[in-house]
Amino acid sequence: MKIVTDILLAFRANVKCFSLKLMHMKTLYYHPYIRMDRNVNIRLRGGVITFGKGVLVSARSVISASDGGRLTVGKMVGINSNSMLMCHNSISIGSNTIMGPGVYIYDHDHVFDSEHGVRRNEYITAPVVIGKNCWIGANTVILRGTTIGDNCLIAAGSVIKGNIESGSIVVQKRETITKMY
Repeated sequence: MKIVTDILLAFRANVKCFSLKLMHMKTLYYHPYIRMDRNVNIRLRGGVITFGKGVLVSARSVISASDGGRLTVGKMVGINSNSMLMCHNSISIGSNTIMGPGVYIYDHDHVFDSEHGVRRNEYITAPVVIGKNCWIGANTVILRGTTIGDNCLIAAGSVIKGNIESGSIVVQKRETITKMY
C-alpha cells in the first residue's frame, strides 16, 4: 500500500511541478522523484525554488519565493502538513532535514516604525540556513537571519532567531503561572 501511495504522491508532484515549470521556466527546478500531498500551494512571484531528490511536501503547506528570493530544499527533506516557507531573500534547507507539522520559516519582516506603523510590501530581509540532518519540531517558527547547523534538534513550539551551532538541541521552556482570584 505504501508503494501505491508513494507513486500517487510522486505523480501528483510531477504534474504540479511540470505545469508550474511551463509558466516559470527559469524559476522552478525539481528532481522527478519528489512527492506532494493535495492542497500544496507553490507560489513563484519573482523568486526561484529548487527541490532536491526525494523531497516530501505534505498537505496544506505553502511554499513561496518572491522578489528575487531563492528557496533551496535539499535531498530527502520532509516538510510536514500546514507548514509555510516564505522567501524574499534566501532560505536553504539541508538534505535529510525533517519538519513536524506547522513549521513556519520566514527570511523577512515587514518594515515597522512607531510613527508610520507597518509598511505594506516593504521588508527587512536576511538569509535563513538550516543544515543537514536536522529535526525541526511541530509549530516551530524560524525567523530571518537564522543559521541552524547540521545535526540539530529544535523542540516543538520553539521560536528561533540567530545562530544555532551544529549538534545542538534547542528546547525553549515556558513557565505556566496560574493565579486564583
